[in-house]
Amino acid sequence: MVSAMPDPLPTAGIPASGSPRRAVTWRDTATVMLAALVTVGAVDWAIQQRVYPVPPRMAEVVDGLESLATRDPHLLVLGSSHARSFEPLGRALEAQLQKRTTLLPVEWGKMSSYEWVMNHRVRPLLAAHAKPSLERVLLVTEWWDGCRPAEGLGPNIPSRAWTFLDFLRDVAAHGLTAWNQNYLWAHVQHALTRSVLLRDRGVGQILDALRDRVAPRSAESIQADFDNQVASWHRMTESAANDPLCRDGVEMAALSRILDDLRREDVAVTIVVFPRMPSTMTEVARRSTFPKYLADLHGVARPRGIPVIDWTFTAPLSDVHFMKDFDHLTLEGRETLCRFALDGDLDFLLDRRSWRAEPGAGEAARE
Repeated sequence: MVSAMPDPLPTAGIPASGSPRRAVTWRDTATVMLAALVTVGAVDWAIQQRVYPVPPRMAEVVDGLESLATRDPHLLVLGSSHARSFEPLGRALEAQLQKRTTLLPVEWGKMSSYEWVMNHRVRPLLAAHAKPSLERVLLVTEWWDGCRPAEGLGPNIPSRAWTFLDFLRDVAAHGLTAWNQNYLWAHVQHALTRSVLLRDRGVGQILDALRDRVAPRSAESIQADFDNQVASWHRMTESAANDPLCRDGVEMAALSRILDDLRREDVAVTIVVFPRMPSTMTEVARRSTFPKYLADLHGVARPRGIPVIDWTFTAPLSDVHFMKDFDHLTLEGRETLCRFALDGDLDFLLDRRSWRAEPGAGEAARE
């Protein structure tokens, strides 16, 4: 009896059908990759032209540091991304008093991140000047800055403030970690800053724009999205009142060290509490999160004789002055806020007597 035998395996490189299979070469791989890149690039370009243009590049820590090094400013505005809102104020000071301003926006905020940037990036630059012109610091803050990161320092330090040497030192000490990889990802984004697909990663505005083009949403749908976003802000803001990460004093300790260092350097500090979008503030937060944070600031600033200016509820801003993220000001909102500041709480900045006299100022005035 003849037993059934399995079919023989095909010869390597020759499929069962008998036709020869060509080995994949590096040239084939490179061709496929190039075609994919061209396709993605074409899609990216088409989206920019037809659907969603690349957002303008925003000032970052590196821009503030370059300004510190090259312009030797009289005023430094230090804060989270909200520091960018003070560009009109800087223009006014330079036009009226010839006082130079540098904005230092540390995206994502936190007092501990501001402290790191001041100690590791700002002071070395100031030390390079025989006699730096810096006289004042506006420290722009809000309740978010008082809530420490869940683990260690914030991811904005490697992503926004590190140099390559900082990255290498951390990798040598700890290996490649999720935290120090923020440096790598930030530099990939910077290298591909003209890609709208990359810039929209995790944001989703392209999909919203495409959906609106294909099937424009009803007013009811737009209002529902607005309400959902408002509700999310309400939950986040109210929860901060009793969040242990916001109440353990870690970030306030960092603020104390920042203020003490600046006082030793004879730099005057004014703390400004940034306004919030009116719709995002609830009565619960008005009675809890906001006053608690203000009390924390006063607890640190008052013993040091440092003024705290609270614009949470007093700035003449409405919802229309805020961008779609409910957090940052539009260009009109920035102009409105800075006019309000220089006409009111910060009017001393326009008084030449509030600044140190510069060499030759008296002779120039007499002329």
